[in-house]
Order: sequence, then structure tokens, then C-alpha cells
Amino acid sequence: MCGKKENTVREIVCIECPLGCRLEVMDKDGSLKVKGAGCSKGKAFGINEVFDPKRILTTTVSVDSAIQARLPVRSDKPAPAQMIPEMVEKIKDTRVKVPVKMGDVIEKDFLSTGVDIIASLSLER
Repeated sequence: MCGKKENTVREIVCIECPLGCRLEVMDKDGSLKVKGAGCSKGKAFGINEVFDPKRILTTTVSVDSAIQARLPVRSDKPAPAQMIPEMVEKIKDTRVKVPVKMGDVIEKDFLSTGVDIIASLSLER
């Protein structure tokens, strides 16, 4: 089979809706096919998960508050999955001053990803 590209299949579970469909994403001779999607979101999820996986980052940061020591934060949109460990490591150095309102931007364009880190909770003094 000289010169012919080998077909690859990747099996993943879709998390776009509560169905949790088992998808088969196939690269068949340079053409992508998704099997097993139970809703319209499954095909796009399968292709994105194979070629450009993204996740919402949720973690906590230090806060100078007498009420609590940590502030829950999250990314405002999905971040590249391969960047999540580095993002978690770097956010450890962040310390937030109160007051903070839910939705306030804590870190803008964090690590040049185009993703903002925002507060998930309001804290007063």
C-alpha cells in the first residue's frame, strides 16, 4: 500500500449535552467523519476535540480578605486544553484585593490566550 494514508479512528465521549454519546471520529483518506452523535452539537464537538480541544479553567486565587482566604475564579471562555496546566501553575501567584464583584476580570488575556480569568464570587471587605 505504497503512498496510501492509513485511516485513523479516535473514540471519545461527547460532553456537549447530557446524552454523553460515544463518538468515533475518523480521518478516512483525508476526510473527517463523525459517527454516533445523538444531537447536532456532537459532530462539531468531535472534530474540535480531536484537532483543537478546549476547556473552561476553574480554580482559586489568594485574596486579602478577613472573610475567606481564596476566591473562586474561572476562564470567561474555553482555553486551549494543552495550556490548562501552565495556566493553573501561573495563576497561583495571583493575589486579589477586595472588594471584588462576580464577573470582575482578574487577569486579562491570560498568558496571551485571549482568555480572561474572572471572579466567580463577590467578596466585600
